[in-house]
Amino acid sequence: MSKIQEFYKMYESLNWKTCRFTSEKCKYATFLFWKIMICSGFKFDPNELVELGKWSEESCHNSYQEPDERHYTIAVSDSNISFCLAYEKLKGRKPFIVKGIDYLSRAGLVVHMNEKTQGRLTLGSRFSWKGFMVEVTSFKDGEGSLTACAYDEIKDERGYRINNKPIKRFIITNDMLNKEKRDSHESYNNN
Repeated sequence: MSKIQEFYKMYESLNWKTCRFTSEKCKYATFLFWKIMICSGFKFDPNELVELGKWSEESCHNSYQEPDERHYTIAVSDSNISFCLAYEKLKGRKPFIVKGIDYLSRAGLVVHMNEKTQGRLTLGSRFSWKGFMVEVTSFKDGEGSLTACAYDEIKDERGYRINNKPIKRFIITNDMLNKEKRDSHESYNNN
């Protein structure tokens, strides 16, 4: 049994008091548990999250809450690649990797990666697609795609976007991203 599995089982056995009061408190406490494991740099085995889910089903612990997209976003911004790999295995997801991503840091600041730097797309990541600056709004793991929307860039005096109505929506697969990479690489080589 890994350290993460030991900690989760200990956490769950001690968390019954929290879960007894409200499910919202239980969900928030579990969100924080995963966040602490990720941000502390714990190394996750690629099968870790799948095995915890199986353990929970077999032991009738219906309070198990697997990590969600927020945890994946935290893991990418904290460079906890072992968690990313375990989460991708849990979801059956191939990572969506592009160059030149803007993403929100844990402090809520927009961080722009160098155009040559590749990174995983997460919820809220922004990147250039088909002439638009788009933002990832959701993942459809069963279909192997993500949804990204382009927005009007109307901002207030402080620089915050004030119009959240999408002007264009894209469903993007890994194959489409790979084709775009090949096409841009070929056009670069032809110049």
